Amino acid sequence: WEESDGALRLWGRLAAVSPTAGDHMFEDVVQLATLDLHFAHAPYLLETLWRQVAACVGVLNADLVSKSLPALARAMKTSETSGHRLTEAAAYKAENALKCKLGDEAVRTALAF
Repeated sequence: WEESDGALRLWGRLAAVSPTAGDHMFEDVVQLATLDLHFAHAPYLLETLWRQVAACVGVLNADLVSKSLPALARAMKTSETSGHRLTEAAAYKAENALKCKLGDEAVRTALAF
């Protein structure tokens, strides 16, 4: 989990300096978010993931983010009700960042399914 956590942080830094590089790796981040993770440090990995999504989504390609929204919304909903306070808070932060990027209605609709 530590290497994955570090990779997520690296993705966040790369996206900050090169949004195109962030775009290229975004699908991998989404795939990681949607995995059914059951290991001791999974909540911490998801916390990092959502913090990085929240920090980066503003510079990523809007069409790419929109295309990934259904999968992200399902994973976010799971994290928001995980019982791990830091993971929940980070997921809500990512939700708010997605609302800023794509609009309240788009995110709310995705979360409803």
